[in-house]
Amino acid sequence: MGDIEDWRIELKRLAGQLDIRMPLLYEKRSRWHRPWVLASLLAPIGAWGGAGRIVICSAFLAESRETARYLLAHELGHVVRRHSERIGLPLVYLLASGALIYLFRHAIPHWMVWTVLFSWMIAAGSVLWTARGFAIEYEADEVAVRGVGLPGVRAGIQVMAKYEGGKLSAKRVARLKALDAKFGLDSDRRPGRGKPHACITPQPCDDREN
Repeated sequence: MGDIEDWRIELKRLAGQLDIRMPLLYEKRSRWHRPWVLASLLAPIGAWGGAGRIVICSAFLAESRETARYLLAHELGHVVRRHSERIGLPLVYLLASGALIYLFRHAIPHWMVWTVLFSWMIAAGSVLWTARGFAIEYEADEVAVRGVGLPGVRAGIQVMAKYEGGKLSAKRVARLKALDAKFGLDSDRRPGRGKPHACITPQPCDDREN
């Protein structure tokens, strides 16, 4: 669509349409650029939204305006639903408690240390699983439907498949089915518009699950 400034203009339009405060928008040029986006160290190609900020990988800047609108609307969904806070705060607590357990491991019984550490690992795994799970991505897409309509969300999800080996993952397929079940054709209308907006025709996508 252009450079990051073009994306900022589109983000401002979407934020106004959804009647929410516009978050800051940053471009991430490489894995280690802007390292404070911790999730991007594990998945260098992507987009991330939270804590009043949206970060877009530079690989996405060449995408179409329709795809850009979907990505921005989806990340706005993460910001609106406060997903970073819901995931980040428990993770900070777990890291702090894990550090305390390690520091005072000699002051408590050996069996108790292992019991607590085992429980800690289960809890940490649960938080990380939630961060990459179905629920928060679906909630973000619910907000995105308000901005770009169901056809725009469906097309955007399928375009993103090319960054995952060219086929939809099982989680993306589940999101498409859940969105269809909830919104159906009624969401083809954007808020405040009297006519359905143009449906974006996605490229054929292998719908086999990962």
